[in-house]
Amino acid sequence: MALGAMDTAGRLGLRVPGDLALVGFDDIEASAMVSPALTTVSNPAYETGLLAGILLRERMTGHYRGEPRTVTLPCELIERETT
Repeated sequence: MALGAMDTAGRLGLRVPGDLALVGFDDIEASAMVSPALTTVSNPAYETGLLAGILLRERMTGHYRGEPRTVTLPCELIERETT
């Protein structure tokens, strides 16, 4: 989405980051390959899936019977050239 927004901004004559600051989410490989390189927030996808599986298994096997849990995983702002 952010890469598409950056492309559209360029077609509209807007400079990124001069006229528009832009931040993406997920830190896909293309984020570092475009020009200007996209500032992004990392998404710990593997850890998210692993933890979701563990929590689901605990619920399904009866090892956890309490209220729904909220888990916050760390993410990182990766500053590049669009901010």
